[in-house]
Amino acid sequence: AEYMGMGVHQNCCYTNCTFLQEALAEGLEVEGARHLANDKDSYFAWVKQKLRDNRDQIFASLTQVGFRPSLPQGGYFMMAQFDNLPIAPEVKNPPGNNDPQDFNVIRWLIKNKNLAAIPVSAFYSPEHRNMGEKFLRFCFIKNDETLAKADKILRDWKKEQSGGGGDTKA
Repeated sequence: AEYMGMGVHQNCCYTNCTFLQEALAEGLEVEGARHLANDKDSYFAWVKQKLRDNRDQIFASLTQVGFRPSLPQGGYFMMAQFDNLPIAPEVKNPPGNNDPQDFNVIRWLIKNKNLAAIPVSAFYSPEHRNMGEKFLRFCFIKNDETLAKADKILRDWKKEQSGGGGDTKA
């Protein structure tokens, strides 16, 4: 019975009342027609360009500090390899901690740089977790202010690496 209740709760988050369903259907019809007519001001054209701009911005920001990001062709997440960054071994593999490197690096980034990402190894089974532990997953469907803050954090970190003050190593 408890399991059934969890399933109902999980799925009810994805349902809408009839009025919202009707409004969404109408919006999709209108915007779909605009998009098919190659209207540059359609929502679909706008969101495609916005995501491309955000993707390119976060790609440049991550690259400048030394991450090796993969440029996605769709979606709104970007994987970035961090193995060539100057991150101290005790950050990647703290004594007495058996967590994958990506979890440890993310904890350090959040605590020391106020920058969040998703540990890629979390998507792997325990026996294959090591395959994803040198990557972080960054979301770029963010507002301009958030992307600008992330870029500043990364630029400041790059200055620290170059001897511009602060901690040079994680």
